[in-house]
Amino acid sequence: MASDSTSPTTPTEWWRADTATLHARKQELEVLKRQLDAEQNAILAEINIRGVRGCSGHSTLASMIYEDFRVTAK
Repeated sequence: MASDSTSPTTPTEWWRADTATLHARKQELEVLKRQLDAEQNAILAEINIRGVRGCSGHSTLASMIYEDFRVTAK
């Protein structure tokens, strides 16, 4: 990892970083986002399989996502 010393809670002065570091960190973050998305999607699929009402009380998976993630139908 190019940025072992940075954590999600540590502010980084990106203006000081060289171009290679910026590109490396950008790629690291994209990998992390995709891993988290995959895990979240697996959890949502399992909730859907088990029955959304039993897990959350919502009538549909879509209504649970809208409410819990604060997204719109768009």
